[in-house]
This record gives sequence, structure tokens and C-alpha cells, in this order.
Amino acid sequence: MMGKYFAEDIYQNKFPYLVNTSMTTWYLLFKDQMVNGFMSFDCQKKKTILGEMYFENVRDEFKYEKPILKKLIKAINSNSSHPIETAVEDDRQKILLEEFEFIQYKQTKNYYFLRRR
Repeated sequence: MMGKYFAEDIYQNKFPYLVNTSMTTWYLLFKDQMVNGFMSFDCQKKKTILGEMYFENVRDEFKYEKPILKKLIKAINSNSSHPIETAVEDDRQKILLEEFEFIQYKQTKNYYFLRRR
């Protein structure tokens, strides 16, 4: 299902930090029996890491990103009381996360780092 996102060069370059561990929970968007978008989280000892948020096309991104993120945060909160942390490159995703009470705590040349308590 997710093999191309881990194996193909174009996606490896786009998602250099994409991981899948035994603790990773995936939310997948399917279209025509193919993965067309995904989000994930990984509960760790002292924090939960919100993984990549990706959709194959902009229309699906605008339609599904917010409702899936809302469900994902609800699932995280029911499994953990630890802070949620993530890093995003995109200004639009940063603004979306801020709508969900994430606060930027660091910025580098390529990433915004955000946390939600």
C-alpha cells in the first residue's frame, strides 16, 4: 500500500524523515483502491510525533486535510497525555496546525517546529 512512498526516489527526496515503526498509526486516504494521501503519528515515551501530512492532489488536500487532522488529534489525545510535536516545511500547514492550538517553538531554514500540549 505505502511501498512507493518509502521506496521511490521522488518520495524519498520529498519525505526524508518518513518512518514506519511498530508504534506508528497511519490514517490513509484511498481513491480507486490506491493510497492518495496519508497522515501518521508515533506515540513515544514523553511525546507523540505527528508525521508527514501528504495528499496526491491539492483538491484532496483542501478537502480532507483538516477533518483527518482533527480525527488524528482526537485519537492521539485518547492514547496519550504527552505533548504532540511535528515539523513542517509548508507555511499553509503551519497555519493549519496553529488552528489546532499548535505553537511554533523553533524554526530552521527549512522547517517550522510546532508543539501542542
